[in-house]
Amino acid sequence: MEIRKGHNVNFENLAQGQKGEQKTKKEMKEEKQKIKEEQLMELKPEDEKYYNLNKDEFINDKIINSKTLNEHEIRMIYQKHGTSKQTKEEKLQILKYKLIHKLGLDDLNIEALKMYKDKEYLIYNFLGLIDDNNIINKPNDENEEEESTRNKLKEENTIEKHYIIKNLIDDLGYKNIFDNTGINYDDFNKNLLKVQTSNLIFTEFENTRIKFNLSKEPKQNKTENNRSKILYINSLLNRYSLKISTEYLSGKSKINKNQVYKLHIINNIQEIIEYRQLKKKTFEDRYNIFKPLEDDKKIFSNLFIVPEIKSENNNDMFNDE
Repeated sequence: MEIRKGHNVNFENLAQGQKGEQKTKKEMKEEKQKIKEEQLMELKPEDEKYYNLNKDEFINDKIINSKTLNEHEIRMIYQKHGTSKQTKEEKLQILKYKLIHKLGLDDLNIEALKMYKDKEYLIYNFLGLIDDNNIINKPNDENEEEESTRNKLKEENTIEKHYIIKNLIDDLGYKNIFDNTGINYDDFNKNLLKVQTSNLIFTEFENTRIKFNLSKEPKQNKTENNRSKILYINSLLNRYSLKISTEYLSGKSKINKNQVYKLHIINNIQEIIEYRQLKKKTFEDRYNIFKPLEDDKKIFSNLFIVPEIKSENNNDMFNDE
């Protein structure tokens, strides 16, 4: 999409998926939660509408409270019922097992579930930014189910999106996803201008919008600012467990010229990658950029047991799934 003078795109509206009156994400979330709470106050737990309003919470609770099975027990379910006659409880147990296994953990809590259920792309997206080969090539430990998943992701323009995000990070002035350098206000503005004039997220806006499945057409008006652009950029970076945030120089007044812009890693994805690696779910890192998360920042360590050394002939039915 070409951005012409007098015809600017409001990227804040795009990031929020909002038309008309602008509201921050926080305000929208608080308003939605308030409406939900008011509706729940008028209902009883046994009412169907009460369940529908809390559907995600109910399902998550059922997954967490289902029995954590080992590989042998999962195999027995498949041998007994196949895939067509599994009970609801067995389906929950299998879902829980596969997510635990995918994350490289040994158990699951509500925080890990909410962060990663139906979001396996976060793992693959982040691995791709560590090394292109993690997206382009098939990992050594990949089985048929994993290969099917990866092929599906490729069909959804994963590789194209990968290079768009990689170029975006470079254009913004960061060496790689682990570069936590604070970029000063003036330099970041220059970099942001470069992004707006040369990066595909702006220069081919419509195509990029479709690739990333952005929810709604942005509202057109004549107002733009750095905050709205960063919100839009973060709506893309979040899918790769990254975000740009602003900080102020220590001891300095809170004015624009004292701002620095940093690239942060979110979702504790480093911790997950490390646990996966300890469970022999290898990944490529030709440039040796991966940095493990500091121990005091880890939130899933109580869900992980250091694995015993196993035979090389070990054949896990869900290898990387």
